[in-house]
Amino acid sequence: MPSSWDEARKLIDDLLTPKETIHVCVNDCVAFRKDRKDMKRCPVCKEDRYVSGTTRPRKKFHFLPLVPRLRRLYEIKAFSHLLSKHMDSGVANDIVRDIHDSPGWHRQFEQGGLFEGDPRHLLLQFCQDGMNPFDMRKNAYSMSPQLIKIMNLPMTAREKLGFLLLVGLIHGPKEPKNMDPYLEPLVDELLLLLEGVWAFDGLRKEAFKLKAKILLYVLDFVGLCKCAKSKGPGAVSPCSKCWIKGEYSHKLSKMVYTGARRYLEPDDPMRKDTSNFPDKAVEDRGPPRLRTAGEMETLSNLCNPETTAMPKTLLATVQKAAGKTGREEWRRLPTYSHENYVVDMQHTGTDVIEKVHGVMVGDNDTEAVRSEERRLGRFPECWEQNEEDEWEDVEQSNEGTGLSSKKKRMSKEQRKRAADKMKPGPWTLTKDDRKKADSRSAAVKVPVHFGWHPRGIFVRLSNMKSHDWKQLFSHGIMKFCVRGMMKEKQRDTLNLLCDVLSALCAPIVKMSRLPQLEKDIHRCLARLERDFPVTIMTVIVHWMEHIIPYIAEYGPTKAYWMYLYERMNSFISGRVKNRLHPEATVVESCRIYSFVQYMALGGFLPEGAVPTTTAQQMAIVEREEDDEQRPTESKTELSGPEQQIQLTTAQTTQLKDFHIKHTPEYQRLRKQLRAKYLHSPSKSTTSFNKWSSPKLNTEEREAMAGPSAHGMKCLRAVRDHGIEYRCKDAETRAGSVVSSYVAVEGQQMGSQVDVGRVNFFFRHSFLGEEFFLANVTWFPTATRDPASGLLRSDTTRQRATATATSFCTLSYISHPLVTARDPDDPTTLWILNFDNPYTC
Repeated sequence: MPSSWDEARKLIDDLLTPKETIHVCVNDCVAFRKDRKDMKRCPVCKEDRYVSGTTRPRKKFHFLPLVPRLRRLYEIKAFSHLLSKHMDSGVANDIVRDIHDSPGWHRQFEQGGLFEGDPRHLLLQFCQDGMNPFDMRKNAYSMSPQLIKIMNLPMTAREKLGFLLLVGLIHGPKEPKNMDPYLEPLVDELLLLLEGVWAFDGLRKEAFKLKAKILLYVLDFVGLCKCAKSKGPGAVSPCSKCWIKGEYSHKLSKMVYTGARRYLEPDDPMRKDTSNFPDKAVEDRGPPRLRTAGEMETLSNLCNPETTAMPKTLLATVQKAAGKTGREEWRRLPTYSHENYVVDMQHTGTDVIEKVHGVMVGDNDTEAVRSEERRLGRFPECWEQNEEDEWEDVEQSNEGTGLSSKKKRMSKEQRKRAADKMKPGPWTLTKDDRKKADSRSAAVKVPVHFGWHPRGIFVRLSNMKSHDWKQLFSHGIMKFCVRGMMKEKQRDTLNLLCDVLSALCAPIVKMSRLPQLEKDIHRCLARLERDFPVTIMTVIVHWMEHIIPYIAEYGPTKAYWMYLYERMNSFISGRVKNRLHPEATVVESCRIYSFVQYMALGGFLPEGAVPTTTAQQMAIVEREEDDEQRPTESKTELSGPEQQIQLTTAQTTQLKDFHIKHTPEYQRLRKQLRAKYLHSPSKSTTSFNKWSSPKLNTEEREAMAGPSAHGMKCLRAVRDHGIEYRCKDAETRAGSVVSSYVAVEGQQMGSQVDVGRVNFFFRHSFLGEEFFLANVTWFPTATRDPASGLLRSDTTRQRATATATSFCTLSYISHPLVTARDPDDPTTLWILNFDNPYTC
């Protein structure tokens, strides 16, 4: 064993992921590599490369080559199998569960294409997102990891952090102005992979030419502007998909992008509305024209400051009008297209939600917003007679400067207090409404590991993440909280927005329903423009118009949203061990982590030497290697402490009824026993229930006695795919926010749904088989609330039938439900997330 860290490091140093430290111009002009390797000054801005009098670079970044790591992964037999089995399922007819079922994926592997039908070639996904590894309130610091996801992997393995590849880390403390120097080495490797590099297939035991390309670029809007050289929200036409044109609002001091009605059907009544939309005219135009590949190539060259002959002022005007700031480094790839930038539902959905929520609670409902609506002639009921600026004079003592005061933007709390003094708009939640909505949100019960913790979100907002916002709107929680508040038109629009976001975030896509979903998106955005202040109509809201083509091509949005990359950023933050050199410690930690993953997946580590997360990933690989198919029956196991119990007489009867209906062996034996009883001479004097015969075998005697009332009781259970349940006792504990309510699995969309509450979980053996069951009390059928579309049930009454309480398998019941009780009406149970009209 090595006696020190240094000795241990030397032993594995040659096995770690290769690392390159590349010097970069301090102004992000160029990377000092290849023909610029020996330069002392930047050829563009003439800044020195090194700190004066030293050989220490003024700026650098770390690059971890991609090709050697892909080669090494293919050498592992199990991993090689995982990377090439994605074509086994074929193209889905209607229901798409993953990108591997989508038509866009299979099109990449067609005969005659780049990959010539060989499933071993790789499709990749690129993401870059700035992050602060320190406390954001104390340090303004930004480092930018460059991450690659291997899309060939199965969905379960693809979503594990251990399979994400860190290929670059851009140093802080400031974000780079120009991304080209940092993308240059990765693009060089991708060009090699397009031609093919030799690799060894550990499964087939042969060498082959490995090819790979980036299929999708997953970026937030800020990242898109940097990597794709787009102008951003301040441009006249900032959308990278179409030629939408914005209008500058002097009152709001920003660009707004209206015209959502252009996407509606020609006969839609909203097109003829001349009083409620900002332009006050009939809308007879069609959707904005989509950008073509030729146009984007021309604009990239025209707006490039390095090659254009235009003066700076003219160039700035052209860039703002065209929405381009130059030629991106990605254009060196022959497979690159501006259409490969997908619409990220994490940031797009969150931005839409935050803007709508902001005007509802007053955070973004300012005097400037009201002034703009007055200029547009809309919502006269909320115009203010004495308009005041949203800026306030704040006295400041500043000795020696001669300044007595300065302008300071009002804080969020100050803006909210100012909004409370204004006339309420039709979209406004009053102070009493916000308190009532908070009491409702705090009363919500959620499944285990839900993410968002029930609490108030209207009076005071804190610690809300993108995933929290998504759950609030896509699981019916927002619908429940604002029920009966605001004006009816605004509330209906908000409910439609919740339904649309729920459908866009659904894990399963029914392709036949996409045309209707696209119409609903267009209708939703048009109603947002009509019923809410125009301040919410930003370019990111407009981006929702372009998401359906990506779902139709590549399947559910979960395959290309940024939640996994955000989790990886959190993991990277935890690897910072030296505040003076955060990037260096992150890179070294990730190199060692990658080495451990490789050794574990290759089976080179002894049992017990692998961290828990790696062991879980190995289990995934082993299951996939054995070609284990999706189970036809639900796998169930009880978790947590168990208690031996004896069922009551009524519960024993319910258990027997379950086995009579659902256990084939018990049904066979009962039929067999009936036949023996009918031929028994004692049938005339003994009833069947009390009949016993010495000719019965052990199995028949057990069936005759029926299931035993003895078994093990548990408060928790886990179903396949990690669905975890809790029972009534766990929910009724003080301070618990866990829901124990379920519905019947597989019920179709309709106005009525069967809903019940899990009392406990029961494990017992009968006829040589072990059963895991749930004891459920079923309530009167839940009906749909016509205003919100949510389900509700009166829990003060049990179902007036003999099956009010029954045993059932976990495959019979639905996923745990998000439920709530209104503090003003505690007898009614609201079911918030049972169904989604766009999934099967």
